[in-house]
Amino acid sequence: MLGGIIAVPEREKYVNLLVNELNIKNFREIKVFYDVKKQGQPFNLKRCMNEMLNKANKNEPVLIMTDDVTCSERWLEEWEKIHSIENNNIYTLFTRQRHLLKKEIINKGYITTVQKRGFYDQASIYINQHNLIDKIEKWLEETGQFLPSVKNRMKHYDVIIQEYLIYNNIKWTITVPTLFDHRQIKSSLGHKVGSSILFIDNKEEICKFKE
Repeated sequence: MLGGIIAVPEREKYVNLLVNELNIKNFREIKVFYDVKKQGQPFNLKRCMNEMLNKANKNEPVLIMTDDVTCSERWLEEWEKIHSIENNNIYTLFTRQRHLLKKEIINKGYITTVQKRGFYDQASIYINQHNLIDKIEKWLEETGQFLPSVKNRMKHYDVIIQEYLIYNNIKWTITVPTLFDHRQIKSSLGHKVGSSILFIDNKEEICKFKE
């Protein structure tokens, strides 16, 4: 497995915490992409994904994260269980969509769908997506930039990825409960993302939903 983290220099302490939580032994490589010149989230996410996705071996998972997340100790074990069943190529391990809090989804541990406003860049896994950024950029130039759902949010590359997936009817898998959570700090884009709808380590809450 490969790992890529997009970050700003002032978040280095959070990056170090995250790398320790991930357990470096699970990875062939983890690389941090610091936006030193503050060129923006699209610049940093694109270069991170482009490098790490193209560096991956066939069938090798690539975990792309932001610098403001934390993870469960058993995130990898739980994801591998889901992947062994679902065998999808794109996973999001964090969500805030409360309508996904349904007993059948929580018991299963995930949902695979084309989910409106359902893609989050906090923690995503890609498999065999080596030229994904090239495809997205071509679509963005030819079609995406003219869509109302995209043209007003060009500063958010995760939105561009999301709209590309929706437009092309590409299903992705959302883990519920989530395997990653958002630290309670403002994003580098200046907005408060908030915490997971249901983090896997919150056992009491999970039990309530399963009752």
